[in-house]
Amino acid sequence: MFGKWFSKKKDKENENEEENKKIILELETQLKEANLKLNTFHREILEVKTKKINPVSIKSEEKHQLFNQKQIELFEKNLREIKRENEVWKEMLEKAKMEKIDSLLTPKGHKYRLPLEKLYSGLKYKEILEFLEGFGIKFIDQLKEEMFKSDDTIKLISEAHKIYVDLQEGKISFDIKVYLLKGERINKLYPKSRKLCTYLNDNYYEFADDIINFDFDTLLRIGFDGNQINEFTQKKDEYLEEFKVK
Repeated sequence: MFGKWFSKKKDKENENEEENKKIILELETQLKEANLKLNTFHREILEVKTKKINPVSIKSEEKHQLFNQKQIELFEKNLREIKRENEVWKEMLEKAKMEKIDSLLTPKGHKYRLPLEKLYSGLKYKEILEFLEGFGIKFIDQLKEEMFKSDDTIKLISEAHKIYVDLQEGKISFDIKVYLLKGERINKLYPKSRKLCTYLNDNYYEFADDIINFDFDTLLRIGFDGNQINEFTQKKDEYLEEFKVK
């Protein structure tokens, strides 16, 4: 009965994603043009002031144009205006990029499936977990609004519902954000091999997503044998098969 709950408007999401990319690309282009204008004005003023060219003249494409103090002041005024324009484009670009990043925090941008117990951690949510698991629910992407309305006698059902609503809006803790985008930490993926975890962390492999294309055969040179390497590889593959969003 829950199957229909999980249908998504993929075409609309793809359109929004392409639109975001176009906006960011356009802003980056406009910022680059503003930077070019800014650098050109700044260089020409500097040349006049430092007498790298005649301080009272500068050659244009067609003729020599004389500069007096008022003209230089106007020149500098234009420079300040371009600087302000440059800052505006920077702010717009950063805002667009942040909106792009924020969109990754909503369910459509998640790369890894989050187990229920990570969202509802702690003994106080034991009844909630048992209730949801009764529906065969294991991951948060299997949750749906209607589930929280099916039984209002469950302890903390309202609080659990609020957490779910916040999740849909990308309002989640930093640790959960990292998990949704990077997967499980290496030391939790391989809790029985401290040597492996230390080696991977020392080489900046911290999460499951970091070792998707890692060549485990390279571990032979630091003392691991073939059986261990097969075990590590299998563990990674099993985790990605179950938790990576397809």
